[in-house]
Amino acid sequence: MKKIRNLTQIGYFLGLITMIFSFWGSFYSVGNNPKSILFFTIQSNFIVGIACLFFLFNFSGTKNKFFAVFSTIALFDILITGIVFNIFLLDFLKTPIHVIQHMVTPVLYLLLYCFYMLDTLKIKDTLFLLIHPLLYFGFGLTLNIIGGKYTGEGYNPYAIYPFFDVYNFPKTNIPLLAGMLVSGTAIAFLIVYVKNSIERRFNGTN
Repeated sequence: MKKIRNLTQIGYFLGLITMIFSFWGSFYSVGNNPKSILFFTIQSNFIVGIACLFFLFNFSGTKNKFFAVFSTIALFDILITGIVFNIFLLDFLKTPIHVIQHMVTPVLYLLLYCFYMLDTLKIKDTLFLLIHPLLYFGFGLTLNIIGGKYTGEGYNPYAIYPFFDVYNFPKTNIPLLAGMLVSGTAIAFLIVYVKNSIERRFNGTN
């Protein structure tokens, strides 16, 4: 594993490719439909792009807490994007850009984060990872509540995602959203724990 990390040129190449894919996925969608900026997918891809940009400017390994927190938030967001989409929204997978946003970018960034981003977080800092998802959940539910119950045909325009439609799917959505929040919190703690374990192994410490 140390040999992989020592190949810094591969790390920078991986960071560059990941940044290109993440920004491409973000700006392509927003360019075609400005309202797509409301999607968590687009926001998480953009955050990954920013994290990669910081990485390419050598923020990694400088013991910069901002970068450590931000890069881990990016990982948490993009993993949530990939997991939720592939479990609940796979029927919406229709174009190559969807593959890039929900499959390619999450995998690339996961590799970059694990092997080439050197900074770690304390377990107590895990709560930082929940800020964006919690704000997003609150915004999505508020938007749906303000919009009111949709009685027309087809997709509810007031629900950013189907599981935010608390009026038409209340019995299934409430447990689903609660489960997503609980599992998201568990994933956040797991990410920090695994990252710290990886760094200890790289550094030869227990």
